[in-house]
Amino acid sequence: MSTLQSANKTVSVVIVTYGKPELLRQCLRALAKQTTMPDEVIVVDNGNSSRTAEVLKATIPSAQLILNQENVFFSRGQNQGIAQTRSKYVLVLNDDVGLDAAFLGALVEALEKRKDCGVAFGTLLSMDGGRVDSAGQQLSWVFRPVERGHGRPLAELPAERRWMGAPGAAALFRRRALEQVGEEGQFFDERLSQFYQDLDLNLRLRRAQYEAVHVPGALGYHLRGGTVQVRRRRWAALGLSSTMQLRLLKDRYGFRIKYLHFPQALWAFPGAFAYDLALWTTLLLTRPRVLGELLRSFDWFRGAWEGRRRGFKIPLSYYK
Repeated sequence: MSTLQSANKTVSVVIVTYGKPELLRQCLRALAKQTTMPDEVIVVDNGNSSRTAEVLKATIPSAQLILNQENVFFSRGQNQGIAQTRSKYVLVLNDDVGLDAAFLGALVEALEKRKDCGVAFGTLLSMDGGRVDSAGQQLSWVFRPVERGHGRPLAELPAERRWMGAPGAAALFRRRALEQVGEEGQFFDERLSQFYQDLDLNLRLRRAQYEAVHVPGALGYHLRGGTVQVRRRRWAALGLSSTMQLRLLKDRYGFRIKYLHFPQALWAFPGAFAYDLALWTTLLLTRPRVLGELLRSFDWFRGAWEGRRRGFKIPLSYYK
């Protein structure tokens, strides 16, 4: 991966958006009120919408816009944006997240103090502020990401564990760390195009001995499912469009193929099998075409096995 020099810039923000101009407008308005302003803002539009340019002009006119002719999904969109930046730190931000004014400054301060950290993140709340959306990402025993504190009041946030990663909805990465753990010119693994890509990057950062620091007082507000429509958290796949259902299945199994090794496979199998059995049965009855397309995705399957060469056995201490 080519190294980009900082060019005296401290913070860049990269936002990937798709067909949500009003959410993007709210996101950029909050970004424009930061007490520590970013040096550059890059918006990657996967929907090639003329309205995106209008939103940028009305909120942050200096923002750079990248228009994709087709939806290349989150990972490739973020990689496109990050590749255009020249800053010491990069804030990866969802278009359905609003930030308190001190959010960015608090995360920059944390990384300035903690040179051992590759990423800093705050506390994401629901849009009404009543519940925690994510205060860190963890890995469950059935090989799925778990958002720490999700659905709980902020006062009932569980204690931090030995290992946590940053939620991909709003995370400030150290450029040096991103470049060090990049794979084949990619910061986010594009084989995990829309889901699991943040968990994958968190694991790679930790393997490279970079810590993740949580800044509890840095608050953001996340309309979970605003970018990808979801009805229920636990059975999220059932609330997605057919395209996103297929994408979720590919990313889920791609992540497992990349990282699942013995003996983790022994304890992960029962819970994962029960979940998958229920999911596959429901999809077979409601959207059989999704499963058919998955089973016919030979190129994806071959690529997932190629990705396994870059995976590694996850230490037991990483699990929730």
